[in-house]
Amino acid sequence: MRSESIRSVERIFEILELMDAEQRPLNMTEIVDWLGFPASSTAVLLRSMVALGYLHHDRSSRRYSPTVRLAHLGAWAGPHSLPDRRLLAAMREIRERTEQIVFLGHQNDIRVQYLHIEAGERAEEVVPKVGVTRLLVHSGLGLALMSLFNGNAVYSIIRRTNLILPEAETVDTEVVQSAIDACRTVGFVVSENTLRVGHGTLGIPVLVVGRQLAVGIGASVPFLHQSGGFVLQAIKESLLKHVSPDVILPFPGVR
Repeated sequence: MRSESIRSVERIFEILELMDAEQRPLNMTEIVDWLGFPASSTAVLLRSMVALGYLHHDRSSRRYSPTVRLAHLGAWAGPHSLPDRRLLAAMREIRERTEQIVFLGHQNDIRVQYLHIEAGERAEEVVPKVGVTRLLVHSGLGLALMSLFNGNAVYSIIRRTNLILPEAETVDTEVVQSAIDACRTVGFVVSENTLRVGHGTLGIPVLVVGRQLAVGIGASVPFLHQSGGFVLQAIKESLLKHVSPDVILPFPGVR
């Protein structure tokens, strides 16, 4: 179970992400209504963020907005965390060829974090935000990344994941290991019905200048079964076209 301190930290970042999504100052009522937080604890969080200099409170409009302190926080990380431009070009081409959502992710402890997403305008698409994380064991991209890890690292990730999951939702080590072994053989992994029913992800592990990443597409399960070979070829060709010679496809199935 999450502690109260972790809940408070999560709520702080959810408030900031809401402000970023809305791109305008917000009052407390709007924040409470949209995020479903208790009014009393939200008021305490907002006052604390104002006192620390991360939010500005306009007393006349009763709205909160980020300060210059928050705007500059983490700005140094941009050049280090942003994906290689060549990778972005490859992702755009994969999107154009497959007409599906394209993801780029890396490991963040026991989770995969989306570094970039190429999405279209189709109404049926459910697109996660860049920066969102999911458990490695519950994601096609995550399992693709885990195929790059040694046995001890895989076991550690599964063990630590199960520590935070309810008992009824813990993952089976053999099931995860089987998916990883299959990825090492064929060069890709497909997860089904993890993000939502009827939807899946095809992911492949890649090394770019030594950096461990995963690239994949999100699509309906029938599409993945019917067009998996075409998708795999599109990913492979686009990566080699735009990122070669600095990209390595580590497993023989996609070379």
